Amino acid sequence: MRWTCHGSEIEPHSPEENEEGLTCGVCGKEKPDKPDKPPVRGFPVSLAIASIILLLSGGAIYTQSDKIDFICRPLGNCESFGNAFKTATSLANDAEKEMSNAKNVEDLKKAESLFIRSNQIISSASIPNTSPIFGRVKQLMVDNKKMIETLALIAKKEIEAKDALQRSMSKASEADKLGKASQSLNIEQLANQQKILSEAASIAKTISEKSFLKLEKNKAIQTYQDKIASIQKDIYKLQQAILIIKQNSVIGDTPLQEIESDISGIQPRPSSSPTTAPNRDEWLW
Repeated sequence: MRWTCHGSEIEPHSPEENEEGLTCGVCGKEKPDKPDKPPVRGFPVSLAIASIILLLSGGAIYTQSDKIDFICRPLGNCESFGNAFKTATSLANDAEKEMSNAKNVEDLKKAESLFIRSNQIISSASIPNTSPIFGRVKQLMVDNKKMIETLALIAKKEIEAKDALQRSMSKASEADKLGKASQSLNIEQLANQQKILSEAASIAKTISEKSFLKLEKNKAIQTYQDKIASIQKDIYKLQQAILIIKQNSVIGDTPLQEIESDISGIQPRPSSSPTTAPNRDEWLW
């Protein structure tokens, strides 16, 4: 009676028909007590080990994928993206605090540099639009840009305010020099001095109430107004003196203009124009 051999589980072979009582002509295996069945091919140990290693390494790669650039960048989930956004946000917050506490143009420049640095960090990170945080990143850059533009505008206005204050004080100095040029002033000279001080006040009034120079501006205007009021009193006194002389008929044949020029007695007043600025640390707009 013939029997079929399939080999062993370790070394299987194609079915081999063998005569009764003879061993397998392929593998030398003797006829088994029970009919030989095809062995179940085992999963090679080496392949199993390789599969386990691949599975473990694959899991490790997956858990660390946000740190592997060529894997995370297309997915937009790189850890570096989140770190860059966090740093940029922190810088923007610091810039806003610096801006709120600013007391001069230098402080504004510090705030501006922080906003610029915040955008530079985001730009250098090259965060793709596939990133979950891309929307927030884009909005932060837009907000930073607006703040940079605002700071530049404020700084420009502060420079203009400083120039206006200097021009105003220079005008006031002209009025003081006019008074010092003579031991006494007549009506015409006083009127000219008043006009110059009025021009100085008008220039100072162009400075915004939100300016860092608000206190200096208000102090200067008050000084000019006080001097103008004093000059107006002096002009009034001279006009009254001329009127009294004319009414008492003491002018004779002397022309009135000559008498008006001769009547003075108004001594030049010392300069009260602001020369030093108050401490700006005590205020903030």
